[in-house]
Amino acid sequence: MKEHTNDEICFGSAANLNMITNHYMAALLSIFCVLFLCNTMLNAQVASWKSLREEAQVRNVEIPERDSESEREQNLDSLVFAQTIIVGKIDVRNTRFDGKHHLRTDYTVSVQSIVKDFKSVIPIEIYPLLPKDYFPPPSALSETITIARYGGSMNVNGNRIIQKVPGYNQLNEGDTYIFFLSWEPNYNAFMLHGGISGAILIGANSQIIPLTTKGEFRSEYLKTNQFFNGFLEDLKKVKSLCP
Repeated sequence: MKEHTNDEICFGSAANLNMITNHYMAALLSIFCVLFLCNTMLNAQVASWKSLREEAQVRNVEIPERDSESEREQNLDSLVFAQTIIVGKIDVRNTRFDGKHHLRTDYTVSVQSIVKDFKSVIPIEIYPLLPKDYFPPPSALSETITIARYGGSMNVNGNRIIQKVPGYNQLNEGDTYIFFLSWEPNYNAFMLHGGISGAILIGANSQIIPLTTKGEFRSEYLKTNQFFNGFLEDLKKVKSLCP
């Protein structure tokens, strides 16, 4: 039986190692090519996506409902932690584009009375240090404020765009509500505290109608046929317990 010299053994080991390395590099190259191809195709697809404004030029567009916090279950104990609580009437509703693929709706609201005065959580001395795209809250409530929300509906070039958020279709021009609000710096406006739970309609004969469909909060006040003045008394009692 032939014995292998040390040189032959080393040469064989080196050849095997070189072969394994070549296979490994070839596999890595193949993976890189596949990833590069996928990335190129994805970028081409994203570039081909039309903005919401462009889509609406040629057809009706309905964007699937986005729940987010629009139906968060609330009760008075949590609602009173809103930064401000007012009674106000919606004068104007205006929907516009918010970026490329979304809508935003602004409500111009006349403040009729203030249940809980607005107090900013950010000291006014800090305002100059805030980022430029961070809109500081007002120093005090004015007679008219803006309440913003995600979604809405509008017409473009004769076509209809709808971006539904559950419950918000109940906010109508001319109606009066109790609003529980917090400041949203990215929108430069107030937003409902806890979603649609933060708006309560003052209906016929001053009956209050919570807009949320979840939890015991709605049924509690509808069952007892609660009216505006009685609800405000309940609200003030609970409000006294919060900062």
